[in-house]
Amino acid sequence: MGVSVTENTQVQTLMMELPLMAQYAGPATALRSLVSRALEAPEFNRWLAGRVSAIDTHYPPLPPVDGTDGADGGNSDGPEPDALVGRRMPDVDVTVEDSTATRVYELFAPGRFVLLDLTGEQGLCEDVEAGWGGRVDTAVVSECDARHELMGASEVLVRPDGRVAWVHRGADAPARRFGRARALTRWAGRPTEGSGAAGC
Repeated sequence: MGVSVTENTQVQTLMMELPLMAQYAGPATALRSLVSRALEAPEFNRWLAGRVSAIDTHYPPLPPVDGTDGADGGNSDGPEPDALVGRRMPDVDVTVEDSTATRVYELFAPGRFVLLDLTGEQGLCEDVEAGWGGRVDTAVVSECDARHELMGASEVLVRPDGRVAWVHRGADAPARRFGRARALTRWAGRPTEGSGAAGC
Protein backbone atom coordinates (compact mmCIF):
# COMPACT_ATOMS: atom_id res chain seq x y z
CA MET A 1 0.00 0.00 0.00
CA GLY A 2 2.85 2.42 0.85
CA VAL A 3 4.41 2.01 -2.59
CA SER A 4 1.11 2.76 -4.31
CA VAL A 5 0.50 5.91 -2.24
CA THR A 6 4.06 7.11 -2.89
CA GLU A 7 3.73 6.59 -6.64
CA ASN A 8 0.42 8.46 -6.73
CA THR A 9 1.95 11.36 -4.81
CA GLN A 10 4.89 11.51 -7.23
CA VAL A 11 2.56 11.55 -10.25
CA GLN A 12 0.42 14.34 -8.78
CA THR A 13 3.50 16.38 -7.91
CA LEU A 14 4.88 15.95 -11.43
CA MET A 15 1.62 17.10 -13.02
CA MET A 16 1.64 20.23 -10.87
CA GLU A 17 5.30 21.07 -11.49
CA LEU A 18 5.61 20.35 -15.23
CA PRO A 19 3.44 23.31 -16.32
CA LEU A 20 5.89 25.58 -14.46
CA MET A 21 8.74 24.49 -16.77
CA ALA A 22 8.65 26.39 -20.06
CA GLN A 23 9.73 23.46 -22.24
CA TYR A 24 6.95 21.22 -20.81
CA ALA A 25 4.20 23.76 -20.22
CA GLY A 26 2.28 22.98 -23.42
CA PRO A 27 2.38 19.16 -23.24
CA ALA A 28 1.71 19.20 -19.48
CA THR A 29 -1.36 21.38 -19.91
CA ALA A 30 -2.63 19.04 -22.63
CA LEU A 31 -2.04 16.04 -20.35
CA ARG A 32 -3.95 17.64 -17.49
CA SER A 33 -6.81 18.42 -19.84
CA LEU A 34 -6.84 14.79 -21.02
CA VAL A 35 -6.96 13.48 -17.45
CA SER A 36 -9.75 15.93 -16.59
CA ARG A 37 -11.83 14.58 -19.47
CA ALA A 38 -11.06 10.99 -18.44
CA LEU A 39 -12.34 11.74 -14.95
CA GLU A 40 -15.77 12.34 -16.46
CA ALA A 41 -15.97 8.58 -17.05
CA PRO A 42 -17.42 7.02 -13.83
CA GLU A 43 -15.36 3.82 -14.14
CA PHE A 44 -12.06 5.70 -14.47
CA ASN A 45 -13.11 8.07 -11.69
CA ARG A 46 -13.77 5.16 -9.31
CA TRP A 47 -10.50 3.46 -10.25
CA LEU A 48 -8.43 6.61 -9.69
CA ALA A 49 -10.21 7.39 -6.42
CA GLY A 50 -9.44 3.89 -5.20
CA ARG A 51 -5.78 4.23 -6.14
CA VAL A 52 -5.29 7.65 -4.58
CA SER A 53 -7.11 6.76 -1.34
CA ALA A 54 -5.76 3.17 -1.17
CA ILE A 55 -9.35 1.93 -0.75
CA ASP A 56 -8.72 -0.58 -3.53
CA THR A 57 -5.86 -2.19 -1.60
CA HIS A 58 -6.25 -5.97 -1.41
CA TYR A 59 -4.46 -7.69 1.44
CA PRO A 60 -3.40 -11.33 0.91
CA PRO A 61 -5.26 -13.97 2.95
CA LEU A 62 -3.67 -15.40 6.06
CA PRO A 63 -1.64 -18.59 5.64
CA PRO A 64 -2.59 -21.72 7.62
CA VAL A 65 -1.11 -22.05 11.10
CA ASP A 66 0.63 -25.39 11.64
CA GLY A 67 -1.90 -27.01 9.36
CA THR A 68 -4.67 -26.53 11.91
CA ASP A 69 -6.69 -23.83 10.19
CA GLY A 70 -7.44 -25.63 6.97
CA ALA A 71 -6.30 -24.77 3.48
CA ASP A 72 -7.60 -21.23 3.67
CA GLY A 73 -6.00 -20.12 6.92
CA GLY A 74 -9.38 -19.23 8.44
CA ASN A 75 -10.30 -16.76 5.68
CA SER A 76 -13.35 -18.62 4.37
CA ASP A 77 -14.97 -22.03 4.61
CA GLY A 78 -14.21 -23.22 1.09
CA PRO A 79 -11.08 -24.88 -0.31
CA GLU A 80 -9.80 -21.50 -1.54
CA PRO A 81 -9.86 -18.04 0.09
CA ASP A 82 -13.03 -16.12 -0.68
CA ALA A 83 -12.63 -13.38 -3.30
CA LEU A 84 -13.94 -10.79 -0.83
CA VAL A 85 -11.33 -11.58 1.84
CA GLY A 86 -8.70 -8.84 2.18
CA ARG A 87 -10.82 -6.31 0.32
CA ARG A 88 -12.77 -3.41 1.76
CA MET A 89 -16.29 -4.34 2.81
CA PRO A 90 -18.84 -2.70 0.47
CA ASP A 91 -20.67 0.17 2.20
CA VAL A 92 -24.19 -1.07 1.57
CA ASP A 93 -27.51 0.00 3.06
CA VAL A 94 -28.65 -2.49 5.69
CA THR A 95 -31.50 -2.97 8.13
CA VAL A 96 -30.37 -4.54 11.39
CA GLU A 97 -32.27 -6.64 13.91
CA ASP A 98 -34.07 -3.76 15.65
CA SER A 99 -35.35 -2.51 12.26
CA THR A 100 -32.82 0.32 12.23
CA ALA A 101 -31.81 1.37 8.71
CA THR A 102 -28.14 2.27 8.45
CA ARG A 103 -25.03 1.77 6.34
CA VAL A 104 -22.45 -0.91 7.01
CA TYR A 105 -19.64 1.59 7.61
CA GLU A 106 -21.59 3.18 10.47
CA LEU A 107 -21.33 -0.16 12.29
CA PHE A 108 -17.52 0.20 12.31
CA ALA A 109 -17.48 3.39 14.40
CA PRO A 110 -16.54 1.69 17.72
CA GLY A 111 -13.33 0.37 16.11
CA ARG A 112 -13.92 -3.32 16.82
CA PHE A 113 -14.40 -6.38 14.64
CA VAL A 114 -17.92 -6.62 13.26
CA LEU A 115 -19.60 -9.96 12.56
CA LEU A 116 -22.50 -9.60 10.14
CA ASP A 117 -25.21 -12.24 9.88
CA LEU A 118 -26.69 -11.60 6.44
CA THR A 119 -29.37 -14.30 6.74
CA GLY A 120 -31.54 -12.24 9.06
CA GLU A 121 -32.33 -15.40 11.01
CA GLN A 122 -30.98 -14.29 14.38
CA GLY A 123 -28.27 -16.84 13.68
CA LEU A 124 -25.51 -15.33 15.80
CA CYS A 125 -25.51 -17.39 18.98
CA GLU A 126 -25.12 -15.76 22.36
CA ASP A 127 -21.74 -17.48 22.65
CA VAL A 128 -20.29 -14.89 20.27
CA GLU A 129 -21.24 -12.13 22.67
CA ALA A 130 -20.06 -14.15 25.67
CA GLY A 131 -16.77 -15.20 24.10
CA TRP A 132 -15.73 -12.14 22.13
CA GLY A 133 -18.18 -9.42 23.20
CA GLY A 134 -15.49 -6.92 24.16
CA ARG A 135 -13.68 -7.39 20.86
CA VAL A 136 -16.40 -8.21 18.34
CA ASP A 137 -19.69 -6.44 17.64
CA THR A 138 -22.47 -8.48 16.07
CA ALA A 139 -25.26 -7.39 13.76
CA VAL A 140 -28.10 -9.48 12.35
CA VAL A 141 -29.01 -7.98 8.99
CA SER A 142 -32.61 -8.45 7.91
CA GLU A 143 -32.27 -6.47 4.68
CA CYS A 144 -29.21 -5.67 2.58
CA ASP A 145 -28.52 -3.98 -0.75
CA ALA A 146 -27.89 -6.49 -3.52
CA ARG A 147 -24.20 -6.55 -4.38
CA HIS A 148 -22.55 -9.29 -6.44
CA GLU A 149 -19.68 -9.55 -3.94
CA LEU A 150 -22.16 -10.57 -1.23
CA MET A 151 -24.21 -13.03 -3.24
CA GLY A 152 -24.55 -16.26 -1.26
CA ALA A 153 -22.77 -14.88 1.80
CA SER A 154 -24.42 -15.80 5.11
CA GLU A 155 -21.82 -14.32 7.49
CA VAL A 156 -18.99 -11.82 7.10
CA LEU A 157 -16.36 -10.93 9.69
CA VAL A 158 -14.98 -7.44 9.11
CA ARG A 159 -11.77 -6.14 10.62
CA PRO A 160 -11.67 -2.78 12.47
CA ASP A 161 -10.08 -1.20 9.36
CA GLY A 162 -13.08 -2.19 7.21
CA ARG A 163 -11.35 -5.08 5.42
CA VAL A 164 -13.06 -8.46 5.22
CA ALA A 165 -11.37 -11.10 7.39
CA TRP A 166 -13.67 -14.09 6.79
CA VAL A 167 -16.71 -15.04 4.73
CA HIS A 168 -19.08 -17.99 4.96
CA ARG A 169 -21.23 -18.80 1.95
CA GLY A 170 -23.92 -21.46 1.98
CA ALA A 171 -26.56 -22.86 4.33
CA ASP A 172 -24.56 -25.58 6.10
CA ALA A 173 -25.17 -24.62 9.76
CA PRO A 174 -22.49 -26.87 11.35
CA ALA A 175 -19.86 -25.66 8.87
CA ARG A 176 -20.95 -22.11 9.52
CA ARG A 177 -20.56 -22.47 13.31
CA PHE A 178 -17.19 -24.18 12.96
CA GLY A 179 -15.91 -21.58 10.50
CA ARG A 180 -17.16 -18.73 12.68
CA ALA A 181 -15.40 -20.01 15.82
CA ARG A 182 -12.20 -20.65 13.89
CA ALA A 183 -12.22 -17.20 12.28
CA LEU A 184 -13.04 -15.36 15.50
CA THR A 185 -10.26 -17.18 17.36
CA ARG A 186 -7.78 -16.54 14.55
CA TRP A 187 -8.55 -12.85 14.25
CA ALA A 188 -9.90 -11.70 17.63
CA GLY A 189 -8.13 -14.13 19.94
CA ARG A 190 -9.36 -16.98 22.07
CA PRO A 191 -12.84 -16.69 23.59
CA THR A 192 -13.21 -15.60 27.18
CA GLU A 193 -12.34 -18.48 29.46
CA GLY A 194 -15.40 -20.30 30.74
CA SER A 195 -17.72 -18.76 28.14
CA GLY A 196 -18.27 -22.07 26.33
CA ALA A 197 -17.95 -20.25 23.02
CA ALA A 198 -15.23 -22.36 21.42
CA GLY A 199 -17.66 -24.27 19.22
CA CYS A 200 -20.27 -21.59 18.60
